Amino acid sequence: MGDKSLERALNPWMFDKSGNLTPAAQQQFPDAGGTPAAIITSSVGPGVLQMDTTILKACGDRANTLGSQVITELGAPQLDITDAVTSLIGLDSSGALNTAWSLWQQQYQNLSTTLTSIGQNLIAGATSTTETDHHNAGHFRPE
Repeated sequence: MGDKSLERALNPWMFDKSGNLTPAAQQQFPDAGGTPAAIITSSVGPGVLQMDTTILKACGDRANTLGSQVITELGAPQLDITDAVTSLIGLDSSGALNTAWSLWQQQYQNLSTTLTSIGQNLIAGATSTTETDHHNAGHFRPE
């Protein structure tokens, strides 16, 4: 398991005084305890970073999946909303509901786009890192 210092800095409520996940955090995020860090400092020397590109790619895949799930899950009420708007024609509630739904759609579509973009960037970064490592390794002579 990787270093969780960044996670502790960003989400201090998830950890107890000993640095362990709290029971509430374990329940809310059951996979958090076993998730290794994708980028860690190395014991090779100071200032050396190691990237686990398989973890970055997996995170990218997960972000892409979440982007798709957002559209499916948050767009699910569309038919019910459309029926309600139609049923309420002539009332102020119809227009208000239609406006609220329109704003809701914009927001969840933006969220989906952002998650997908994050996923694509993580995968591209992992791929680029792997390609750069292979390219640089080719410039070293074997001993």
